[in-house]
Amino acid sequence: MNSGTPTQRSRQPVRIAIVLSTGSYCSARSKLYADMYRGLTLARVFSRFDGNKCIKVTIYDSAPEFSEVGAGISLRPRTWEIFKDLGLEPALNDVICAYDGETTPTYLFRRADQRVGVTFYEPHFDALTGTVSTLHRADLQRVLLDHLLPSMDVHLSHRLISYSEEQPGKPITLEFENGKKAACDILIGADGIHSVVRQHFLRRLAKQNVKDGVDYEASIDPQWTGTMLYRGLVLSEELRRKVPDHRSLIRPMIYCGKNKHIVTYPISRDKYVNVVCFDTDPLKEGTPFKSPSAVEQVTADRVRKVYKDWEDEIQFLLECIDKPLMWPLLDIQPLSTYAQGRVVLLGDAAHAMRPHLASGAGQAIEDAYIAGYVLAQAAQHGFPLEEATKIYSDVRQPVGNKFLSASRAQGFLYDLNSPDLGGANGNVAQERLEEVGLRIGTGWDLVWKTSSASEIKKAREMTDVAIVDSRFTHL
Repeated sequence: MNSGTPTQRSRQPVRIAIVLSTGSYCSARSKLYADMYRGLTLARVFSRFDGNKCIKVTIYDSAPEFSEVGAGISLRPRTWEIFKDLGLEPALNDVICAYDGETTPTYLFRRADQRVGVTFYEPHFDALTGTVSTLHRADLQRVLLDHLLPSMDVHLSHRLISYSEEQPGKPITLEFENGKKAACDILIGADGIHSVVRQHFLRRLAKQNVKDGVDYEASIDPQWTGTMLYRGLVLSEELRRKVPDHRSLIRPMIYCGKNKHIVTYPISRDKYVNVVCFDTDPLKEGTPFKSPSAVEQVTADRVRKVYKDWEDEIQFLLECIDKPLMWPLLDIQPLSTYAQGRVVLLGDAAHAMRPHLASGAGQAIEDAYIAGYVLAQAAQHGFPLEEATKIYSDVRQPVGNKFLSASRAQGFLYDLNSPDLGGANGNVAQERLEEVGLRIGTGWDLVWKTSSASEIKKAREMTDVAIVDSRFTHL
């Protein structure tokens, strides 16, 4: 073990710094919020597994306050398993809208880029794997904040600008925009797609591993997907007055069209319908965007013009959308590792992905669970922190990258853009829609037919080996 690494034997707590929003995207409060709840989940994991109080957690966020903003989020069984283990299930049950796959299809897929729409795919799943829960992000934040330990320190208005590691095993120094500095033993970058931690992390790897052939710097900055995203809420009562039996009021929907699609689902106990609209130019994928960090509030009329030729069901929906925001949809190139030494990347900082499998938040929460568990065990049992971060990366990097790539492929299907289906050169023929639906269903298998349990088991087994090896070392 490195002589400078705090252990249970020295009775010095391991100081863990969780850095939340730091990048230029923080001007968008909804995005800032999305970064926030991932870090709060990690903090909850530490409170769950650090029974011997061997960890001291400090949260740093650039925001001046924890604002209850944001739109909807959907939770799949993989994520729900983790929240249940963290003891959050009762509180979340009070704020979710749940759809049981045994009796109700999950998302209903409908072609809507024509005057008369057509439903073409209704996935059904069994009761164990087919339940989707939706809620407002502010509700999730509130639950997480309510379950933080009082001993955790939270420093707001702290925007990280750099960090340094002078020597292996020695404290990491953090420098903030407000002129303040801090020290920690583990730095966790949960600071989103424009992660400052990732920038320094990858540049350091590039210098240290010049000859390994990996282009670390390709993942430093996010890239434009070619998609502009419009997001807003619809008051259910208003939509119900226009169309009492509107599908979006009662179930999750994905409306598909050429180079465009719209995702909707009820949230806040059916008070609102969350609406996310995607407008894509596939030829611009990977090209520079003039202002990739800009988030702009637009009018409902602007959104309606993008979908002006779509069916009436969409027209009525978009007439009710309130204060929609518009921004470019970005992602990052897959990383070769999520951790090095005593620096860890989590969530969008590690694998910012397109939302087409609704798994970005879920994958971040899985990151938090695995990282929190292995680091808590390292702190309590005295095996090297560097070994704990390696376990985290070895378990999570393959899975996170797999979801990142799969989400990209799924989006092409929603936009009816699979070349072998005629999507690249024109509209997919109606008779090919069934095949599109089957492929969409295959893509969803990654979400519905897999479990986080196997990764959790792997992390536990690797951690047990590390604990035993450490005990033999100290005999």
